[in-house]
Amino acid sequence: MVFHYLRLFLFLPGVLLGTQIPAVIDSYAKRVNAHLIEANENFRGFQQIADRHFSGDVEALIRHHEASHNTVFQEEADSIRHIYLRVQKLSAVSGALEKGWGSRLKLLISAKEKVILKETLASHSYTLPTKMETLMFGLAAGLLLSSTAEVAIRVLYYLGRRRRVNKAAAKKLGGPHNSST
Repeated sequence: MVFHYLRLFLFLPGVLLGTQIPAVIDSYAKRVNAHLIEANENFRGFQQIADRHFSGDVEALIRHHEASHNTVFQEEADSIRHIYLRVQKLSAVSGALEKGWGSRLKLLISAKEKVILKETLASHSYTLPTKMETLMFGLAAGLLLSSTAEVAIRVLYYLGRRRRVNKAAAKKLGGPHNSST
């Protein structure tokens, strides 16, 4: 009977936490896209220069800056490269976030963009959405949490019971636990 109450006690928080997963993923995806828009805006001028002078090859633009005798242009190459790599990384994350729930959850757990994930979690408002996918995540999380706890408790109970039975059997047979010595 205690197991049933414990399972229910763990099931409800599991459901409530599980319903937050799709909302956090959605917020994370929106933040990634907002950062991508900003990075693209910062990069647009460099891409236009690469389009005009290097057939769109940004790497050629960066190499041109690095090869310059002007130290300002050489240093600018690092800034261009940083923005370029940021756009590429955010584009990849954004593309991955457009896939199914499994890959979205995996991406969130791996937190490719830790800063954006921290921003997302800091501003997340905990609500109970009523979308079917959200409820399914919640039910799955609740079942997983309560089932895992129940299995762990049953294993511990079984091991403890088995140990007591072994001690009692050893005592009955006059084994090492016999106190009549």
